[in-house]
Amino acid sequence: MNFRLHFQVFALAGAVGTASLALLGCSRSEVKPNANAPRVVRAVQVDASRQIAHETTSYTGVVRARTESNLGFRVAGKIAERLVNAGDAVKKGQPLLKLDPTDYELALQAARAVHQQAALELERVRVLVEKRAESRDALERASAAAETSAAQTAQIANQASYTTLFADADGVVMSTLAEPGQVVAAGQPVLVLAKNGLREAAVDIPESSLDRISGAKATAQLYLNAALNVPATFREISGVADPVARTYQARYVLDGDAARFPLGATITVRISTAKDAAQPTLEIPLGSLLDRGDGASVWVIDPKTSAVAKRSVTIAKLGEETASISGGLQPGETIVGLGAQLLQAGDVVRAEKLSVKDAR
Repeated sequence: MNFRLHFQVFALAGAVGTASLALLGCSRSEVKPNANAPRVVRAVQVDASRQIAHETTSYTGVVRARTESNLGFRVAGKIAERLVNAGDAVKKGQPLLKLDPTDYELALQAARAVHQQAALELERVRVLVEKRAESRDALERASAAAETSAAQTAQIANQASYTTLFADADGVVMSTLAEPGQVVAAGQPVLVLAKNGLREAAVDIPESSLDRISGAKATAQLYLNAALNVPATFREISGVADPVARTYQARYVLDGDAARFPLGATITVRISTAKDAAQPTLEIPLGSLLDRGDGASVWVIDPKTSAVAKRSVTIAKLGEETASISGGLQPGETIVGLGAQLLQAGDVVRAEKLSVKDAR
């Protein structure tokens, strides 16, 4: 009796276990995903409103004065004193540097002595001529000697005054090129003075971009104050390239609030150049691009079948988050914005549309 009871219990337990396994297997088969279900992707519509007809390029430079002068002494000598430092604001007529004046002062004393002697000799000869004790030729020679000595004295006096270098205009000292104790030649630059007035941005332009800047719209922005933008007008470009960087320095006149831009400050000039309207570019996110060794392409979504097809595109420019496409796409087409590497040709997708900005 006990044996029969135990057998019935074990049989019932086995039946329950078998039923549980069957139900578990059935449950797993019911939650198994459908391999043919459309893949959800984030898509971007290449809208005509995103068609851009210009290109903006940024160049970094410095704020400069419209007029900068390399100042130097008009005579040679040893620098005795420097009265200003780089960054100092100066007024017209303010002394900047001084040479040792000793040699010029001694030369002036000698010239004055010679002139005094010539003047006395002229007076003596004039008295003798009046007494008919000397010829008129002697008077003319004495007069010429006196005039020559007077001119030489004035010249040496001027040279003595040139031993002090004065500011020729109101401005700011950009840099000093010589120090006390240094012997400099006449005309050798010893100081750079930026004159007050218009401010300009000096930027280096690569040779490949020279044809774009003339007539292009530009704005300037201080590195220390990104919120302050001012119009910038192209003025000139250097005729000789930098021998090392192979760039050309361009000058842009800064308007508006630029008069208070500090000289030497870092500035960014943004140049907007017009594009050929017959060859517009379209902006797409970088995540849309696909390159499997056969060139750049994108997945274009068929609006009827929702299947993707690979389309080769021509890249005009790559940015940090977007790419400008000049060929291969038409405004209004929908492309895969993210996850292009995960798809194959013919895959059916379900698109969640995003803007180019959101897909970055």
